[in-house]
This record gives sequence, structure tokens and C-alpha cells, in this order.
Amino acid sequence: MSEYSANKSVESSPCSYSNCFFIAVAGGSASGKTSVCSRIYSDLGDKRVAVIDSDSFYKTPVLGESCPISEYNFDHPNAVDFDLLYDVLERLGRGEGAEIPNYCFKQHKRLETVRYVSPASIIIVEGIFVLYDPRIRRLYNMSIFVDTDDDIRLIRRIRRDFSERGRQVDEILAQYEKTVKPSYDEYIYPTRRYADLVIPHYPNEVAVDLVVQHLRYKLKIDDLRVIYSNLHIIPSNCQIRHMHTIIRNKNTSGIDFVFWADRLIRIVVENALGHLPFEYQTVETPIGMLYDGVTCNFKDKLCAVAIVRGGESMELGISAICRDVPIGKLLMEFQDPNTELDAPFEKTKILYCKLPSDINSRYVFILDPILGNGFAVCSAIKYLIDRGVLQHKILILSLLAAPNAIHRICRQFPAVTLITTEIEKGVTDEGYVVPGVGAFADRYFGTE
Repeated sequence: MSEYSANKSVESSPCSYSNCFFIAVAGGSASGKTSVCSRIYSDLGDKRVAVIDSDSFYKTPVLGESCPISEYNFDHPNAVDFDLLYDVLERLGRGEGAEIPNYCFKQHKRLETVRYVSPASIIIVEGIFVLYDPRIRRLYNMSIFVDTDDDIRLIRRIRRDFSERGRQVDEILAQYEKTVKPSYDEYIYPTRRYADLVIPHYPNEVAVDLVVQHLRYKLKIDDLRVIYSNLHIIPSNCQIRHMHTIIRNKNTSGIDFVFWADRLIRIVVENALGHLPFEYQTVETPIGMLYDGVTCNFKDKLCAVAIVRGGESMELGISAICRDVPIGKLLMEFQDPNTELDAPFEKTKILYCKLPSDINSRYVFILDPILGNGFAVCSAIKYLIDRGVLQHKILILSLLAAPNAIHRICRQFPAVTLITTEIEKGVTDEGYVVPGVGAFADRYFGTE
């Protein structure tokens, strides 16, 4: 058992496999697996994608004088550390980062350096044996087998091993006949039956295109982030989901609701600040060394506008992080707003307005924690634009956003940046987002 296996967390973690989609790409040596992975990676680049090469999980061969490296069977399942691979995939599935070993085919051993892989929405696992181990197969959401003719694979293998791994042609041919081909027939090709999709006769661009389209359908990548480049969803982790769990719980006390909502609001504010322009600055440290950093003077470049009354709950988070940043307010009333996405907002009535006099020269954070239909935010944006604020200088800060609001805001104002932590399923007839938090402002201010 791998030494890493002892560090596994329990599978009952609330974050287990919640936001991670595993894709296996299997096939014989030099079948075109890497090319397929590159295409998938490129075409799904709008999502966070990580590629795990199972070649990294080869065990360091134990060789003797009677067993030179040319005799070692890298195409046998015993050559792969499946325990470590399983452990790494489990960690990534739980939303944790993982260290990937670095196997060197020229030195024929694992190097001391490792590669750190961050959590990702899509994990592509590539290799000849990625469909061999039953434990690992159960982790996959989709599996692909790249089926390429033997002679084509042999030609590719000769080119690869000669140029990249320092092998001689006669050595490559001898190994192919003795271990590679027999192992493929006995261990690798039989795993083809576990594949959801088979790509025949690679290169096969039509088949790969169909695979990518199928993946987009399976992953429901009508993802709003793909449709709208101005939509930014803060990457989720267990800490953020913990905060969501608390504020969404109907039994959470008022004190706890405010505490955890404030924490989540600060995360949104910090993320929004990262979208503002910074200037490079070099400073001297207390020990006389120079540090190349960045700086930004928010005081004269930024203001916030809270949409009354929910947006007022975010004022504390702004003030705690951005000292001396002025905060304005907008209170609006809607008279029978049209429900069409691109409806005009002439029927919006501004009941109260307090804005900085120089707001047209500042970046503006519009504060509204829950975006249901987006009427208020759209009206606020239009109001600010009419007063000289440039569209690209407007950023919307929210905790939750329903698709209705996202479509309405991002479609009409493509230069405005919308930042949120989660996208909701929809909006009820009463105006609550689903699954939502209930009446956010009432819970925050204790007026339920």
C-alpha cells in the first residue's frame, strides 16, 4: 500500500466529488491519447481543467544485473502505483490539491521533485492502464478509449522513445515484441469494454469533435461563464461551501447568520479588488532587500453604491477592507416591471439617491447580495451610466445570483463585471432565489 494512502480523508466529506468531473482517456502506447487530451483541454478551456498523466505513477524499477532496463516490462499493471494514483484522484475529487510524482524515463526512476495540481472542475486522467483498476474506474464520470492500429502505434512509439527517451531503435523493437504488444493484447485492449466512448483509427478529428460536443452536453456547458465573459464566479472550496451551508440553513441564529455572511462578503470584496488596475511598485524590506510588488490607491479611485436595503449589509465588508472608500445609496421602486430580459426600465422610480459628487471618475462597486431578477441592479447601472460612469468601471458584487439576473445584466451591459459566489437554480414567483437563503436583508438586520 502506498505511503500516501494513510493520509486519505473519509469519503463522507461534504465536498466529495461535488464539483469535479473525471474523464479517463485510455488506449495503447502511442495511440494518440495525449493528442486527444490536448484537444479536450483546449476545447473545454473555458472550464478549469487539469490533466493527470498516469506515466507519472510508474514505480521505480528494481533492477539487477540479470535484468537490464530494456527487459523491464513497463506495460504490465504491476509497474504502476495504482494506490497512489487512486489516492491522488480522491484528493482532487474532494476539492483538495495533490502532489503528482515526477517519473524520468531517461533515468528510469522517480525524481525528488513533484508537481502540485490544484483542484479543478474537470480532471482528465490519461494512460494505458487508467481503466484497469476497478477502484479507479468507479471514480470516472466518463471514459474514452483511443483505438489505433498496431503498426501506427509502433511507428509513433519508435519516434517518441528515440527522440524523447534516448532509446535505440533495435532496443525499442525488441521491447515492443517481447512486452509491449503482448501486454496490450492481454491487459490494455480488454479494458476497452469499460469505455463509454471509443475513438477509432486516430487521428480522427470528426470523432474527437463529437466527443467534445458530448462532453459539453454531459457537463451542461451552456455554463453562463462561457456565454458571458464578464461573469466571474469565485472558485468554490470547502470553506466557502461551509459558509453557504450556514447562511442557507433556516435554523441558523441571527448572530451566526451575520457573522458568516460578513465573512463571505469580505471574500467577494477581496476578489472584486483583484479586478481593479494596479501599479507596479518596488519597496525595500526591513532587511534591506528589494521586493517587486504592486500598489493601488483605492481612496481616490473607488466608491461603492449599496442598493437599499439588502446592499447595505455589504457596507461593513467594504469598510473593513477599503478604508475611506465612500459608499453611496440607491433606493428604487418598481411599477409593474416587464419580465422580458431586455425590458426597458422607464418605470423605475428613484426614491432616494446619495452618490459621491465625482462618481463619474471612479470605479463603482454596486452592492446587492442576492440577484434574483436583476431589475434593481440593471436600473442602478443605467442610472450610473447616465451620470457619466463608464460601463467597464462598474463591478457588481453579490453572494448569490439566479440565471435570470445574470442573463439580464450581462446581456445588456457586456462591459460590466458581475462577481458572485454561486449561481442559483432559479427564482420563485415570490422573488426568492432557489435554493436561496430566504429573505437575506430581513435575516441580516433581524427584521424577520
